[in-house]
This record gives sequence, structure tokens and C-alpha cells, in this order.
Amino acid sequence: MLKKIQSSILAKLGLLFGLMSFLTISSVFFTVYTFHTLKGVSRAIDVSGSERMRSILLGSLLNEYVHEMGKSHSRPNERALKLKNLIIQETNTYVEYLNGLADGSEALGLVAAEDEYVLDQLEILKKEFREWENYIKKALRPEATDMDRGRAAEMLAIENAIHLKQTAHRVVELFESRFRENVARLKDIQKILLASSVLSFLFSIWFLYLIIRPIKEVVSVAHKMAEGNLTEIVKINLKDEIGVLGETMNLTIYEWRKILRQLVESSEKLLVSSSNISLAASEIVNGAKEQVEQVIKTSEAMEEMSGSIQEVSRNAKTTVSYAETASNRLRQGRSTCEETVVTIRKANQKVEELNRKSAEIGKIVHFISGFAEQTNLLAINAAIEAERAGVHGKGFDVVADEIRQLARKTSKFTTDIIADLEDIQREIIDVTKTMNEGSGLMEKTGDFFVTITEDISHTTDRINLISTATAHQVGISGKIADSLFLISGVSRETSNNSMESAEETKKLTALAEQLKTITQKFQINGKL
Repeated sequence: MLKKIQSSILAKLGLLFGLMSFLTISSVFFTVYTFHTLKGVSRAIDVSGSERMRSILLGSLLNEYVHEMGKSHSRPNERALKLKNLIIQETNTYVEYLNGLADGSEALGLVAAEDEYVLDQLEILKKEFREWENYIKKALRPEATDMDRGRAAEMLAIENAIHLKQTAHRVVELFESRFRENVARLKDIQKILLASSVLSFLFSIWFLYLIIRPIKEVVSVAHKMAEGNLTEIVKINLKDEIGVLGETMNLTIYEWRKILRQLVESSEKLLVSSSNISLAASEIVNGAKEQVEQVIKTSEAMEEMSGSIQEVSRNAKTTVSYAETASNRLRQGRSTCEETVVTIRKANQKVEELNRKSAEIGKIVHFISGFAEQTNLLAINAAIEAERAGVHGKGFDVVADEIRQLARKTSKFTTDIIADLEDIQREIIDVTKTMNEGSGLMEKTGDFFVTITEDISHTTDRINLISTATAHQVGISGKIADSLFLISGVSRETSNNSMESAEETKKLTALAEQLKTITQKFQINGKL
């Protein structure tokens, strides 16, 4: 089918291409032919115009030749010979150009004249020039007399040359008229070609429209089919392959509509059935879940209670252990307090001994201070005596000064030591007081330890009773938990089976919904 459609389209496009090619080739051919004709006519105008001027030139050259021969008494001089050769050359050229205008000349780029009136005028021009040529030949013969040359000069006078020029001018006008006609013909051809191009362009558009419109119609319907819209059909009134394709697509659309209607009905029935099954399965699942949840909650409560009882038992045992440890440590603390009291009392005695010795040191320092003051006085007296001795006492004066300075420093140091000793004695008194207070507190702490030890002993006895009771409760709760575990397993199995059934029904419902969704994408006469 596709190959036939391609062949049909290619055949139509080939026809269109052939028509366009024919018009293009025709346009090129006529244009080239017209330009070739214009070129030939243009060359003919140039040549005929040169003939028109050459007739005047020959008359002028012959008159000059006759004049030169008259000056040299019929003996040709160099100038006369040059004029003679030039006249012969121009005469031959004139004849060659006339023949080329009439019969055509490839060397001159001339095309043979086809117009009868132009040929008649060229024959007249040839006849008139042949008369000229005879006179020219007679005048140029070596044995020509002055009469022959005069007769030739008379025949080629300016008036006669003008007559010949007028005849040549008519030929030029004829060629110019033919040139204008060819130009007008070229313009007409251009107009015709332009009109043909416009018509062929319009025809091409129309022809392409005839080809493309049904294809676009088929493609549009195909796109709508791909989008799920089956309300449109191909509307093509053609008997070719494209028309067959459109009819085939229409048959496909009709079949799809039937299938989709059946699918819609089946999906709706399947959806209703799956919904009912899903509803029943959901109720079973919910009941099973509720039962499992209740069993799980009860089991968890029993497990929590058992855990709490076990935790109480463990805590009781731990508390007994802690109480015994605390009792032992309290006994150790009491012993330590007693030892601390003894140590504080010994330290108090040492501090009192230290206070006594610091008092003795104070006495020694006071003695040193008094000794330093006496030494200072002696140094002053020695300095006075040295001053009295004059020169002999200078050395002793220096020693006395050093002793006096040493005495001052000693006095200052003893003063500082006395102040420090007084501070130490005050601190010792404070320490002694604090240690006495600490000793009293430690004795009280020891009494408290005795009381706490007795209370802990009573508490330990009660905790042991609680531990025994909780151990018995743990055994009972374990048995209850085992029974609940068995019930929970059965409930879970029932719930799992119900959930599997519910999942299968959900899958069936989802499949029905999916089928309905797929069919809803298609439109058949505005409905599914």
C-alpha cells in the first residue's frame, strides 16, 4: 500500500516537474534565440552605418587623388600611391560589407537578411555602388587620362556621395526598425513567459494542494487516533491509493470503536465485581486487624507488667546490695570519723606546740632587735670618735658607717619578722579553734552513722520480703505471656491471610480501574 501511494505521489510530482521543466526550457530557448537575433541585427546596424560613412570617405579620397595626380602631371607621387591603395582597400571593404549584409558573414558576425524589403534596398545600394566602382577603376588605371579622372571625380562628387549615403541610411533604418521589432518581440515573449510562470506557479500550488490535502487529512485523523479521539473519519473523495488508504483507516476506526465499546462494558462489570470483593475482604481484614491489635495490646500489657515485676525484683535485689554496701561503708565512715577525731586532736597538740615555739622565736627576735639598736648606737659613737680623730680616723669612719647600715637593715628585718610571727600566731589560734570545731562535728557525724546503719538494716529486711514476692509474680506473668503469644500467632496468621486476600482484590480493582482509565482516553462519538 505504501509503495503504491509513493508511486502515485511520485507520478504526480513527475508530471508537475515535467510541466515546469518544459516551461523553463521554452523560456530559455526563446530568450536565447531572441538575444541571438538582436545580436545579429545590432551588428548589421553597425556595419550598415559604417557603409554609410564609407561612401563619403571614398568620394573625399578620390577627389584628393585626382588633385595629387593633377599636381604631378599624371605621374603618381608617393601621396597619390598611398591614396590609390587606400581607395582600393576601402572599395573592397565596402563590397565585402554589402555582401555580408545581404548573404551573411561568419567572419563579420552578420546573419543573412531575411526581410525582402531589406534585400531590395541592399540590391539598390549594390547597383549604385557598382557604378561608382567602375568610375573608380577607370580613374585608378595607369593609362587613365585627366578626363577619365575628372569624370570619376565628378561622379563621386559630394552630392552623389550624399545620395549613396542616403540609400545606405535607409538600409540602416530598416535594420534599426527590425531591431526594435525584435526588442518588442522579446518584451512580448517576456510578458508571455511571466504570465506562463505565474499560471504555472498557481497551477503548481493547486496541484500540490490536490496532493497534500488528502495526505494532511489522513495524517490529521491518524494524530487524533493516536490521541484517543475516534470521533473523526477520513473524508477523501478520491479513487487513487490515497483514497484507498483513507477508506482503510475508516474501517480501522470502526473496528476500534466496536472493540472499545466491548472493553468499556467489560471493565465496568469487572470494576463492580472487584469492588464488592474488595469491600468484603476489607471487612475481614479490619476484623482480623482489630482482633490482632487487641491480642497484641494485651500481650504487650502483660509483657510490660512482667517486665515491671522483673524490674522491681531486680531493683529490690540491687537495693539490698546497695543497702549492704552502704551499711558497710557507713561502718567504715564511722571508723574513719573516729580516726579523724584522734588525728585532729594530735594536730591540735602540734599546733599548740608550734604556737609555743613561735612565741619563743618572737622573744629571740626582740633580743636581736635590741642588739641591732645597740649596735647602731655604737656605730654612731664610733663615727663621732673617728671624726674627732681627723685624718687617722677616716678608715674607722667607713667601717662605722657600714656597721650602722648593717644595724639598720637588721633592725628592719627583725621588725618584719616580728610582724610575720604575730600573723602566724593569730592564724595558729584560728586553726586551733577550727580544728576543735571540726573535732566536735566529726563526733556528731559518727553518731549519725550509727543511726543510719540501724535504719538500713531494717530496710534491707523489708526489701528481701518484696523480692521474694515479686519473684513469684514473675513466674505467673510468664505463663500468661506464653498463652497470649500463642493466641497472637494464630491472630497474626488469620490477619495475614485476610490481608493477602485484600491485596489481591485491590490488585483486581486497580486493574479494572486501569482498564477503565485506558478506555476513557478514547472518544467515540463524544462518549467512551
